[in-house]
Amino acid sequence: MLIGATWHFPLANRSGREVIRLTPGMAFGTGTHATTKSCLILLEKWIGDEERGRLLDIGTGSGILAIAGAKLGAIDVTAVEVDPVALAVARGNARINGVASKIVFRETLPSRSRYRWVVANVTAPVLIELSGIVADRVGPGGTLILSGILATEWRGVFLRYRERFTLVRRIQRGEWITLLLEKRKK
Repeated sequence: MLIGATWHFPLANRSGREVIRLTPGMAFGTGTHATTKSCLILLEKWIGDEERGRLLDIGTGSGILAIAGAKLGAIDVTAVEVDPVALAVARGNARINGVASKIVFRETLPSRSRYRWVVANVTAPVLIELSGIVADRVGPGGTLILSGILATEWRGVFLRYRERFTLVRRIQRGEWITLLLEKRKK
């Protein structure tokens, strides 16, 4: 994925990779933070290489990960954000990128839906608090990406998920950790 602010376009793209145009406004997520980069790398690899499915983005901020999922081929995307200002920014960014019709924006987590991929780039305390709900949103054999975790916190986060998930990969960028987990099929 190539990311650029709307005022940086046209953006030279010699690689043929998908491009995301963003107007971040007051929302988190410009693609430069270590946690966002790690999530994008994993989404690009796993969505691009697997059968098509549904994506849930928890803590969407600017919408960057939801937009990436839509551009990479997720059948549909649900993006959740509790901050109404960030949610408005995310909706605008989805329109700019031509994927607004593929993304449902919400302020609350869906209660019953299951997804092939779930990405949550928030903070360790939130990942721990929501562990049961987040785990339930991932379908059997599905992929969960947890990010926004400081290196000193990752084991505590993983302890909350390890009963139902297998650790596939751990990425560290500076002081930040991103976990790629696969849900056991039982």
